[in-house]
Amino acid sequence: MTAVPTQATILVVDDSPDGLELMRNVLGTDYKVRVAISGDMALTLVHQNRPDLILLDIMMPGRDGYDTCRELKADPALAAIPVIFITALGEVEDEALGFEVGAVDYITKPISPPLVRARVATHLALHRQKVELEQAWRKAEEGGRAKAEFLAMMSHEIRTPLTGILGMVKLLMETRVDGQQAEYLQTVNYSGEALLAIVNDILDFSKIDAGKLRIERIPFDLHQSLEGVVSLMGSRGHEKGLTMGLAVGPDVPVRVLGDPLRLRQVLLNLVGNAVKFTASGGVTVGVSQVARDGDLSRLRFTVSDTGDGIDTGARDHLFAEFAQGDDSVSRRFGGTGLGLAICRRLVTLMEGIIAVDSVVGEGSTFWFEIPLTRLNTPAPPPALDAPPAPERPLSVLVAEDNPVNQKVVMALLSRRGHNVRVVADGAAAVSAAENGEFDVVLLDMHMPVLDGLAATRQIRALPGRRGRVPVIAFTACAFEEDHQRCLAAGMNDFVSKPISPAALLATLSRVTAA
Repeated sequence: MTAVPTQATILVVDDSPDGLELMRNVLGTDYKVRVAISGDMALTLVHQNRPDLILLDIMMPGRDGYDTCRELKADPALAAIPVIFITALGEVEDEALGFEVGAVDYITKPISPPLVRARVATHLALHRQKVELEQAWRKAEEGGRAKAEFLAMMSHEIRTPLTGILGMVKLLMETRVDGQQAEYLQTVNYSGEALLAIVNDILDFSKIDAGKLRIERIPFDLHQSLEGVVSLMGSRGHEKGLTMGLAVGPDVPVRVLGDPLRLRQVLLNLVGNAVKFTASGGVTVGVSQVARDGDLSRLRFTVSDTGDGIDTGARDHLFAEFAQGDDSVSRRFGGTGLGLAICRRLVTLMEGIIAVDSVVGEGSTFWFEIPLTRLNTPAPPPALDAPPAPERPLSVLVAEDNPVNQKVVMALLSRRGHNVRVVADGAAAVSAAENGEFDVVLLDMHMPVLDGLAATRQIRALPGRRGRVPVIAFTACAFEEDHQRCLAAGMNDFVSKPISPAALLATLSRVTAA
């Protein structure tokens, strides 16, 4: 759709020569006026040279104004043209039908020239605004798509080398190294994980900003989740000589319905910050029930520290994007400044609130409240977070075009006794799967010749057992829609890059267990 030109074109449709001449005189000085004496003629002219507005008489021989308007509105290329009906006073009762078929206004006969000029100018201006808004909306959508594509590409490009870095470090840490070498490797590992955390922050913020992040409602053990957070962050706290505590109120439910992943994300961020900004003393995670309505409990989660505290000025924008209190914080501790902004948005998506209480020199307490549904059903038998690798050696086909990542996966699997064959693209993977017997296929999503999705589809088309081989995606893509595309293509599961050895082995065990 193009914008309305400076001198708009008006098509007047009327079987009366006097009516046409009158409209020429009323509008001709301000607009380009074209005329048609029937509905069929009007449709022909509109297709030849589209007007900016149509003044359409209702009562005409042959195709009347209503049928003409219906025909116009049925064509997507013409439907947006504003149509104003011209009607005799006796036809006013049919106004509802006119609006029903798509008209924007009525002008009654005998016409008032000032009224005609005013109505035409008004509807041209409204049409122009509508066109401009639609163009702005399209540009915004295109910008959003470009941003999403850019972030997806950057995620892949950053996560792929991180797979090599963190993978090699973990492999080295399994070898014989002296104390100083182990310390160096641990530092590299921490640095790589910090870089990964920054990438994840940016992607999470982008997904929330685009409205693509959804909050789940699934059963989980709340106490177990809290203990997991404290256990995970406890080692970092203990390295600084800090104590780590957990205080759970007696009326806090054990089993709840909610989003354990996003709750854990918020808590890990708050506890991580508390550990980072506390030099001595300790960090305590707490949860208590502040209200209950039947099975719905409103729970308050707190993370308290004995750090330096936060002054009032810094607290005012602490949850804003890219804020870290002051510039010295960023210089001392690094980070994107997105963590608390993401926490605020996640808590809001979980229908809660988040805030901080702090006293300079005494410490801070970050807290948030969210509603969670209590469950009275017993928990299922506990499952291992990371099942051991299958006891029997597996024949594994790996398709990965990055040489460093090839070495990482080869070493990781070979050390566990598996037989590994590595190819560098999807087409080679399809050929190998067609001509060999494998227990499982690991496919990178982005490869030359044939990507992981296309390769999976071709493998699934193979006859017999070869077409049913379990397929696992190696993906550096962090968006949920990318994971859904993996499953839709016929993959059994996926492992995100950078590859976690425990996650890979757990996934291998799961897909080959049948």
